[in-house]
Amino acid sequence: MAVDLSTGMWHNTRNNLSTTLNYRKNKLNLSATLGGGNGGFNYGGTSERTYTVEGNDMVQLSDEENTSKNQSFFSRFGADYFANDKTTLYVSGGLNLNEGQRSGTNFFDTQTNGNSTTLSSLYVNNTSKSPSYNVNGGIQKKFDDDKHTLDLDVNYSNNENTNDNFYTTFYPNSLQNDDYLYQSPN
Repeated sequence: MAVDLSTGMWHNTRNNLSTTLNYRKNKLNLSATLGGGNGGFNYGGTSERTYTVEGNDMVQLSDEENTSKNQSFFSRFGADYFANDKTTLYVSGGLNLNEGQRSGTNFFDTQTNGNSTTLSSLYVNNTSKSPSYNVNGGIQKKFDDDKHTLDLDVNYSNNENTNDNFYTTFYPNSLQNDDYLYQSPN
């Protein structure tokens, strides 16, 4: 039996805990791993980008503040059957459940020749759930020279993820459509 415990802290915090069990009797080996973790971090800041497009100076100012949190659970079970000294059959399967939450606000002010042309805000309230699973099976055959093996390995996996974001753009009332350097197509 093995137990693994890890934690870390820098700009983010992440904790993990897992345990692995192995049992072997005669020609059969069984294994199981269970674990989970959680973590999160905060990030953000301000930036200023300057561009020159067709002789016009453009400046994009941005300010953002975001928080991210997540938690996970994973499991893996497997069996090996040693039919003889040269042939091993194996099968295993795993399940991962991950859930994350990211929230924050990003503000953008794009200025052309010193005048605001667009004011944008990106409000992120992103909840993601991503269950995934996989199944693996196969056979390994060792040859008499012990330098070569023939492996047949079959894998199947499935993963799903859902994300939602909300984005809004505000245009100052004093500007007309022809004042924009770029207008997105309808």
